[in-house]
Amino acid sequence: MYEGLQAEDGQRSLAFSITYRAEDRTLTDAEVNQVHDAVRAAIARELGAVLR
Repeated sequence: MYEGLQAEDGQRSLAFSITYRAEDRTLTDAEVNQVHDAVRAAIARELGAVLR
């Protein structure tokens, strides 16, 4: 979490690391992108977060 001069007033910057895996195979880019887009949308919808 970062709260400092580069963040807007009342805002903070958060960084997350997410690992996408399947137990039985390698995931394709399309599969990962689909899930990642859903995660980003849920974070924006539920928390009002904005991707920088």
